[in-house]
Amino acid sequence: MELNDLIYVVRCVPTRMVHVLEVKKQIPELIIYQDRDGHAMLSFIKALRLIGERPAVLMEDDIKLTSNFKSKAEAVIAEYPGTIISFFTLARKIEHSEWRGGSRFSSNLCTYFPPGYAVQIADYYDEWTRKEEHPTGYDLMIADWLKSRKERYYLHQPSLVQHLHLVSAIDRRRSKYRQAVNFEE
Repeated sequence: MELNDLIYVVRCVPTRMVHVLEVKKQIPELIIYQDRDGHAMLSFIKALRLIGERPAVLMEDDIKLTSNFKSKAEAVIAEYPGTIISFFTLARKIEHSEWRGGSRFSSNLCTYFPPGYAVQIADYYDEWTRKEEHPTGYDLMIADWLKSRKERYYLHQPSLVQHLHLVSAIDRRRSKYRQAVNFEE
């Protein structure tokens, strides 16, 4: 895979554009997908369809990037271009990057998808049996998809993005204190 093919996409709600513009300062070619339907899962699926067969880093709108994010992320991607890479975790006991079982995938704050994966995951949504139980659980859907393929993912540490102290646009009851312990400033 050529890194020139790599695209950066952020999913956002219109009220969070101010945060997205901060991300765009570091990633001028950032593709912005605005959720105007108010349905997080369908927005996620549409963003995956927008990515298509290309390799992509998909981000959410409530993040802060580490300095030199692109060069740091692309160095990791160049090392592991054929696997899903998560650049954020809330896990407290993880000090180093590690391979994890697919069923442990969690958080889509900033994730790299290899070529073809976005479409395959979007297609998997049609057959995913837990959509009623988890209508906004796209990280759970990815975990189930990876598990069905017996595939691992790579959790990069330190986290290259930080979750901003914002009330969730999906569920206001979620804590706004969901920050990575190992964020690289």
